[in-house]
Amino acid sequence: TSDDELETVMNKRAQFWQQQINMNTGPMIQVVWFELGPARAVRLLIVIHHLLMDIASWRILLDGLVYIINQADSEKVVELPSKTTSYRQWATRLNDYAKTITVSDNIQTGIQENTELIFPVDYPQGTNTEADAVLHTIELSEQITRALVQQTGAAYRTSTQELLLIAIVQGIASQTDLQNLPVEIEAHNRDNELFEDFDFTRTIGRFTTSHPVFFNLNSTLESANLIKVIKEQFRQQAVDGFDYTVWRWLGDGLKQQSSIEVPILFNYLGHLDLGTDAHSSFRQCDLPSWITRDSTNQRAHELVINASIRHDRLQLIWVYSKARYSASTIEGLGNTVLRTLESLITHCLESNSAGLTPSDFPLTNLTQDNLDSLPYSVRNIEEIYPLGPMQEG
Repeated sequence: TSDDELETVMNKRAQFWQQQINMNTGPMIQVVWFELGPARAVRLLIVIHHLLMDIASWRILLDGLVYIINQADSEKVVELPSKTTSYRQWATRLNDYAKTITVSDNIQTGIQENTELIFPVDYPQGTNTEADAVLHTIELSEQITRALVQQTGAAYRTSTQELLLIAIVQGIASQTDLQNLPVEIEAHNRDNELFEDFDFTRTIGRFTTSHPVFFNLNSTLESANLIKVIKEQFRQQAVDGFDYTVWRWLGDGLKQQSSIEVPILFNYLGHLDLGTDAHSSFRQCDLPSWITRDSTNQRAHELVINASIRHDRLQLIWVYSKARYSASTIEGLGNTVLRTLESLITHCLESNSAGLTPSDFPLTNLTQDNLDSLPYSVRNIEEIYPLGPMQEG
């Protein structure tokens, strides 16, 4: 059997096992071992419903498998390390917390101000089901990806996620002429302060939150002010994102059916390559994802943008309905976002590019004007503390 024929058979069998996942009756997990003959490596297929796993859980699962393999190879009794906080304990505390919170003024105002938002589409009468969904992928080079991840953050104290978000928001706004743009952000909240006494280092589960962020845009801003303005809008609302998710799905928001149709979902998944010595027992297969949702399901967003780093290159995967957008429109949006991102990266790498914002110093009440007028080199400031009682004298 040729390699191409084998891949075709593998794809069909893997797709079959994936389609056996059923959240109503089970199973929610499928594990299949493929023996491909003495001259080929075996393949291990693991299919798990996303409700059971977030992106961090995959590394935990692989760590556990490697731990078992190493013990078995050494002819030791297979014994896993002590378990950490259970998913049930997390869920119980989350439900208790839901009874105590209300939605923040920031998000409530954003929902009220954006209920009439009309996001442009090519074909307004087109359907938006999973059967209509197609992908458009754009990439950065390895060199620019390395600069984005390792170097750009020093200029404005931004994370990779934040700089990507700034490029996406600005790029889409420049193409659509929108001055207000809500974006739903997925985040991973294992380290939320509500659970500071919990240990999730070996806990598998879905800890994902998803909340809207409402951006007020100004197309005339140059790069420095653009970064500072969008960064602050995001951080001010991200603080409330966890509470909003709990309120929306477990608290009063569920009873009120309070929500807003957000046209864009953005999710930064980080590095997806295995890439560590601990996982050297495994080699990642680049098989297609096949159909991961029921084709009749209604999609919740016009655009889904999933960002990740694979093979040392940033990928932005745009998911859209071919019944509502032409491929050329999405390609144009993608190229604009990519050019905007590259321009921001170039700006951040310039020696005179630097800036601070109030969220960088949570212990103070400094304003943007206060920070902009500091008589010091921005890059030489590590932290700012308020005066203590004795110092205020």
